[in-house]
Amino acid sequence: MKTDLELQGDVLAELRREPKVDGENIQTAVHDGVVTLSGHVSTYAQKLSAECAVARVAGVKAIANDLDLEILGGNVRSHAERENMEMAAWAAPGMARVTDPTSSTST
Repeated sequence: MKTDLELQGDVLAELRREPKVDGENIQTAVHDGVVTLSGHVSTYAQKLSAECAVARVAGVKAIANDLDLEILGGNVRSHAERENMEMAAWAAPGMARVTDPTSSTST
């Protein structure tokens, strides 16, 4: 069985290998095999990709994904707030593009 320190090293290595994740602003903590991700990412897809990467690591018992989404321009929204905004926007009939009103980018 891996120690928490060994597991954390494996998690960090897997995050570095995942091309869909910019791990620069992601912190990890491991306690009894439970991995906590904190910090911020720029898209919901990165948040999910980080969680999937951690799930691939042998020895991970559970994942607490506490990553926040940082909107360009420095505004930070909680992951739940951003997820709700995106889900509501994509639920609109005929939606082809979602634009964040606080940002100049769209998803």
